[in-house]
Amino acid sequence: MFAMKSALTCCLLALVSAVTAQTCFDSTCGAVITPLYRTYSADNDDHFYTNDASELVFVPNTASTYTPQGVAAGVFATQQGASVPLFRMFSVNPWDHFYTTDEQEVEEFGLIGYNLEGIAAYVYGDQICGSVPLFRLVHGVNVSGPGFGSDHFYTRLERQVALATGYTDQGIAAYVPIPGVVDGNALCETVPEN
Repeated sequence: MFAMKSALTCCLLALVSAVTAQTCFDSTCGAVITPLYRTYSADNDDHFYTNDASELVFVPNTASTYTPQGVAAGVFATQQGASVPLFRMFSVNPWDHFYTTDEQEVEEFGLIGYNLEGIAAYVYGDQICGSVPLFRLVHGVNVSGPGFGSDHFYTRLERQVALATGYTDQGIAAYVPIPGVVDGNALCETVPEN
């Protein structure tokens, strides 16, 4: 019995040390999280995301009306610490805005007619302290191949609702900071174990 308790205690200590081996630190940057706004065009079955409030009124390269749907996530307007670009692409056929951190996907989508519009925001490519997943889903998959669809949808919280309404899960697109202000990036640093 004592041996079993000792083994259990060792396992628990190993788990606790694995968790405490990562710690968040603060630098002096004081990066501010900006909202990634979500809008929707019913005419084109397309979600559009931007951290630029002026684009809520006029969506670039479109003549469609988009209705604001609130904030999809918090992002960085400029590169902060370990953040990476979230690329924005647009296609007329199918009418779709697509966002990715993966340069290979930028190439693949470019080959089927999507145009790179630039960097929508900065996000994390890997999960770090103070970040949560931003899920990517697609609705209306077309014949161009897996992953290509007529509407890409990105969310932190509404994944289950989107799945229930016919969207297909494409996994985690990126990681985004938890809403609020990140004091000095709140990046994770792996602390060497002693």
